[in-house]
Amino acid sequence: KEKNNVNFVIFEVCRCKTQAEFARLIGVSRQVVTNWKRRGYFPSESIPNLCQKTGLPPFVFNAELKPTDRFL
Repeated sequence: KEKNNVNFVIFEVCRCKTQAEFARLIGVSRQVVTNWKRRGYFPSESIPNLCQKTGLPPFVFNAELKPTDRFL
């Protein structure tokens, strides 16, 4: 599985100041975000919600996807 920089997405792309702020933005618990950081990637089943809540395309959350891939 390709690892994606979860911290980079949270703090640089989404401009959140904390994990808790990112969790609130996307509607999950802080523990879920902590687990993603620990694993080093966003699970594929979470990508549709991440895209919907942030307005970002799927490839931002999964480096294996290409900008032209449709995930939703």
